[in-house]
Amino acid sequence: MFKEIFKFELNYRKTRAATYIYFGIIFLMCFLAITTDAVRIGGAVGQVKQNSPLVITHKCR
Repeated sequence: MFKEIFKFELNYRKTRAATYIYFGIIFLMCFLAITTDAVRIGGAVGQVKQNSPLVITHKCR
């Protein structure tokens, strides 16, 4: 029974435009996060002190 439900869902989702739109958006965001600095996943969490190694390194560049 699970197999029939799974096949039905796959066939149903294949015909929906939203599936391809969502896939394209997620693919594009992942691609841009890997290839450019414009999109960042995560980032600084919490407080970053002014004398931290990360801040000092970025100021020296």
